[in-house]
Amino acid sequence: GFGAAVNSDSGLVGAISLDQRNFDIADTPDSLGEFLSGRAFRGAGQQFNLALQPGDRVSTYSVSLAEPRLFETPYSASGSAYFRAREFDEYDEERLGSRLRLGRAFGTRWSGFVSGRVEQIDISEIESFSTQDLFAVEGESSITGLGLGLTRTTIDSRFRPTAGTRLELGVEQIGLLGGDYDFTKLSLEHSIFLKIDEDYLGRPTVLSFDTRIGYIPQSDEAPIFERYNLGGRTFRGFDFRGIGPVGLRNDTGLPGEDQVGGDFSFFFGAQVERPVWRDIIGLAMFVDSGTVSNDFSLDEYRVTAGAGLRLYIPAFGQTPLAFDFAIPVMKEDTDDTQIFSFAFDLPF
Repeated sequence: GFGAAVNSDSGLVGAISLDQRNFDIADTPDSLGEFLSGRAFRGAGQQFNLALQPGDRVSTYSVSLAEPRLFETPYSASGSAYFRAREFDEYDEERLGSRLRLGRAFGTRWSGFVSGRVEQIDISEIESFSTQDLFAVEGESSITGLGLGLTRTTIDSRFRPTAGTRLELGVEQIGLLGGDYDFTKLSLEHSIFLKIDEDYLGRPTVLSFDTRIGYIPQSDEAPIFERYNLGGRTFRGFDFRGIGPVGLRNDTGLPGEDQVGGDFSFFFGAQVERPVWRDIIGLAMFVDSGTVSNDFSLDEYRVTAGAGLRLYIPAFGQTPLAFDFAIPVMKEDTDDTQIFSFAFDLPF
């Protein structure tokens, strides 16, 4: 596949991808002709993906392989290797890493997983006025993580849900397998979808609630590139990573304007989406709220309210295009606001 995408958080991204949903890693070709004709690496139901995604702000290159039914059991397994580079306003970040995941389904609603990751992070091109938190991690450092997760879902659709709930609990121990850092990351995500109305054509109006919590108990142990952030598409009405504690400038030692993330993140949002024209155009109204802080606290709480447009264009797949306008109702003086944001909008 060939394509391009653009959103307010990541900018313009090109995409060249190779997907094979009936891959077989053991079916090696007997000849070059068999490989070029596509008669090799086929038939085992594995999922293979190779993606090249260069962009003006974010570039990602990855390869992954997934086995939905490992040895014909309820277990699944996947692995990936990737390189990601992002140009922030104050610095550049590069990540070279690999992830492994072993999952198991428990009936139709529950599933669990064990995951591991190894990453090499390089922080460079830091502006002189940037925060001391960035200069503390300048250069290369390594991260290893071992995680556990549990998910329960009754959602009726991945792309356009109208009913059901989804709960995901996660914990990741950083440094258990080595690396330069040692801390724990806890997370909780909960989504609710309710059909509150239906027009004469059977098109539903859906009310949804979204809650996300992240917490790092070991205060000041996590580097800036592992802390929690909100803003942009994760908190409409604010700039990407535009809220939270600010750091001290490296050149003056005084409080600066750059957000440095926090050890605690809380978000709660409510949204109503109503169809306007056929199954193609919908109107959304929403309220987003939450905070990012260094303590387990709801101090400095932010609230935004807004409305947006949803476009379901078959040529772009099942994921809708979202164009949202939001205005901060409660904010802090150090926050960076952004009234308009847009992206492909996956519900979770």
